[in-house]
Amino acid sequence: MNGFILINKPKGYTSYDVIRVLKKILGFKKIGHSGTLDPFAEGLLVIGINKATKFIEFLIGLEKTYIAKIKFGIETNTLDVEGDIINVDSSFKLNISVFQKVIEDFPREYEQIPPKFSAKRIHGKRAYELSREGIDFEIKPKTVKIYELKVLSVYEVNNEADIFLRVSSGFYVRSFARDLAEKLNTYGYVLELKRIAIGSFKLENAHSLNDSEFKVISIDEALYFFEKIEIIDCFKFKSGQITRYKYKEGIYRVYCDGNFIGVGKIENELLKPLKVL
Repeated sequence: MNGFILINKPKGYTSYDVIRVLKKILGFKKIGHSGTLDPFAEGLLVIGINKATKFIEFLIGLEKTYIAKIKFGIETNTLDVEGDIINVDSSFKLNISVFQKVIEDFPREYEQIPPKFSAKRIHGKRAYELSREGIDFEIKPKTVKIYELKVLSVYEVNNEADIFLRVSSGFYVRSFARDLAEKLNTYGYVLELKRIAIGSFKLENAHSLNDSEFKVISIDEALYFFEKIEIIDCFKFKSGQITRYKYKEGIYRVYCDGNFIGVGKIENELLKPLKVL
């Protein structure tokens, strides 16, 4: 079995917990995922099996879609429901009209600072490790994009709101909750988080860990966002050799005799193998 499966990660599981369970169910040692979900979150994971793990890196950059429930007036150290409360704004009252205006005005591209409780590496250590050790440090901001942002529900009494987000890779919803709250001159954290899509992969098509069978998406089907090209000399490509190929520059799914054999990059009319099946 070589390919990808879609899994609906339940709350309380780490992304690696899902990998561990699947290794037992499927009996394969080589399994990986294309992007983590925090333990408190639920939703879509794209899982690569066997040779598909070599191609996971191409999926990591896909846009992500989330539904988040954000609590305002309170901040936790992790910016999520599992953290310790560190700030409280007892005077804050969420107003629907004010909130809607803040959402409309929120920048669709900005420099976002990842949470200090995250897997970002700082001088060789994970940020969450440094945070747990009480070590002070700074995380460099990263440019992120919001392609779609809308309010689903507002609960004024509870100072909570449900938000729909379609965003670029590397976007932290926990950081967004903090940044959105700042626009309201208060604090905020994520109460609930569900990832409903990665690129064109949808949560509605995902399997539960309790399913007895799993639909496998072929490697080339999963790389739908790359255009196909057909080559003649299969051996050279499979051997990692650069060959001449006169076509527009970019990254492509490469086929020979109608069969997918890997991913290559065309540059200056040269085809370079990036990953070979």
